[in-house]
Amino acid sequence: MEYHGKIAFQYKSSERKKLEEEGWRIIGNSGDQWSDILGTNTGERTFKLPDPLYYYIA
Repeated sequence: MEYHGKIAFQYKSSERKKLEEEGWRIIGNSGDQWSDILGTNTGERTFKLPDPLYYYIA
């Protein structure tokens, strides 16, 4: 497993780096987890989406 021993944002950053090394250009990056948009090679714009499961509604 390539992600063994890595925390989420480290793994996602390394995968984005691989994409860029293959010639892909990351324009936008979105996710509901901070690990989706933190780290390196995040692209030109990042968008943090809400996750309603994290909010307690009384």
